[in-house]
Amino acid sequence: MKKFLIIMVSDDNGIISSKRVLGTLCVLSLVICLMTSAFSKRTIVPSGDLVYSIAGFALASFGLSTIEKVINKKNEKNEVGSNKIGTGEIG
Repeated sequence: MKKFLIIMVSDDNGIISSKRVLGTLCVLSLVICLMTSAFSKRTIVPSGDLVYSIAGFALASFGLSTIEKVINKKNEKNEVGSNKIGTGEIG
């Protein structure tokens, strides 16, 4: 289980990404808060602004992580392409 969680928050190089960790913590706190309020005997209603803020922060964290991954793959492709041009290889 520990290995699975580390893989989930790591990037392609195996380095733990702070954006993924914070996004995961936001999602977990949001789920716990909403489940607690749904099944509580007392009426505990979290502030709508707080829920939207945490959800927005989680989406932004995961979105930035995704954008970073796409840009890194594009840069790797460009570096590989530029290396072939300099060596005189075709195709």
